[in-house]
Amino acid sequence: MLRRLKSESSTSGPGYQLMDFPELEKVRSLHKTYTKDVTQEQLDLMDGVLVLLVRVLVQDGEAIVAESTVSESSSDDASSNNHTSSVVRVAKALKATREIPQVVKQEKNTLKSMSAEEFNELRRKLLDDFAIYRYLRGHAWALDESTRLIIKMLNWRHEYKPENVRFEEFLDTTAKSKMFIDTGYASDNGMPLFYMWVSRDLLDNSDENKSLKFRHLIYVHERNFIREGRFKDDNFQMNWVVDVSGISLNLVRRMKDIFDDIGFYYPERLGRVFVINAPWTINLIWAFLSPFLSEELKAKYMMIKMDELKNKIDPDSLPTEFGGNLQIDWDAYYSKLMKEDKERVGEQK
Repeated sequence: MLRRLKSESSTSGPGYQLMDFPELEKVRSLHKTYTKDVTQEQLDLMDGVLVLLVRVLVQDGEAIVAESTVSESSSDDASSNNHTSSVVRVAKALKATREIPQVVKQEKNTLKSMSAEEFNELRRKLLDDFAIYRYLRGHAWALDESTRLIIKMLNWRHEYKPENVRFEEFLDTTAKSKMFIDTGYASDNGMPLFYMWVSRDLLDNSDENKSLKFRHLIYVHERNFIREGRFKDDNFQMNWVVDVSGISLNLVRRMKDIFDDIGFYYPERLGRVFVINAPWTINLIWAFLSPFLSEELKAKYMMIKMDELKNKIDPDSLPTEFGGNLQIDWDAYYSKLMKEDKERVGEQK
């Protein structure tokens, strides 16, 4: 059997040989909650992606494919066959992508010497079960496509290092326009809450400025979802309140590519989008956007009146500009973010 489970007596040894992932059961429960027609085969595929990608961190990808193929033909145990089959399918999909996470080349020897605790902590940072779940769910459980995109995401995280993005990078650019803020949690479902004023986008459409806005949104997602202590396990999505007053089709075109990229690297993170202050041109803008959206994604957009926000959001997390009780002190908010960054950097050393 390809997967070796960590027994109660296993207290030490190479982490990659002691692969015990109890949080997978939590993901299985989540999947049953959010998806009606779930099959055991689909859940096994998620398990197979997890096992294979962990193994690929410490072995050569081609060798894993070969080993998996041999195991598929030689195993007699029914339960082992079911699990092995899922790993084989994922291995073949991985081989077809002709991509192996770049982290393999630099971390292989280090990984082999890690304890089980150290290895599992690294695995969670690189690719936790929820990340696999979101990629598979976001792509209709299409194995080949999901595996290819997971590898692409791993390579991107290894090269881009989004966990190192700091707020001070935006003080004189995107933060200066006061375009983004996350204030707390929506009262009706507990998801992180994020505000965006699209008309405050004062930067031109140069490649440099598009990269800045993309990087700022990366910071928001890393802060709310990736960094420890900032999220609840069952709240893996974010609600948005978007003030679209002054929006134009040109502005939408400028922002579309940015949000497409965010959606790729942080799949299934969008909860609901409350759209307020929609101008009369909103129908034209929606006609431009909607062909690029799935039916599921379209259903997440809700155009509501400002006074309806109080029914969706805790007034203490709702800015006074939208009828709530929150007085935004932008200087204090920015100082808080920079303090968080300094503390986080200290913990990483």
